[in-house]
Amino acid sequence: DRLRFRLSYGYNGNVNQRESVYPIVSYMVDTYTQQLSGKLQNIGNPSLRWEKVSNLNAALDFSLLGSRISGSVEWYTKNASDLIGNNIVAGSTGIYKNGVVYNMTNRLNYASISTKGVDFELHTKNTVGVVGWHTDWIFNYTGNKVTDYMLESKPIITNYLGVNTNAVVGESLDQLYALPWQGL
Repeated sequence: DRLRFRLSYGYNGNVNQRESVYPIVSYMVDTYTQQLSGKLQNIGNPSLRWEKVSNLNAALDFSLLGSRISGSVEWYTKNASDLIGNNIVAGSTGIYKNGVVYNMTNRLNYASISTKGVDFELHTKNTVGVVGWHTDWIFNYTGNKVTDYMLESKPIITNYLGVNTNAVVGESLDQLYALPWQGL
């Protein structure tokens, strides 16, 4: 029989290799004129920072009755800040959305998010011998909420439809928005 406590903490940074603080121009030979031409791919952002992530995990592992019952309870929290995303700007800047993709990237650090959760595992050896019967139960809960959002958020209906919805401070990033419906 055993009882063990685990604790871990980590802090790291993520960088998007496709983004830069400097403008990025790609050069190619024009198929019609056979002249060298350039296209601005990224306007650059001198204030762009690495995404920062901190993780804290605490767990309790246990076993009872000669390891016939064992499991663990784990609590975790993850805080991410300076998340990198698209900066929505006026089309007159030359940066515009072509369908679902922007014609060039204009990224900035725009949000922070906090995620918390708990995992519970229970393993039982119900019978041992010629016939073995083992049961594994796993329960978990995870929730997140936006703690900071640095872009201007306009409350219009199209912001809540589709894949790239606006974040709302204090709400889950995975929030599902739906209109009231009365049936068929």
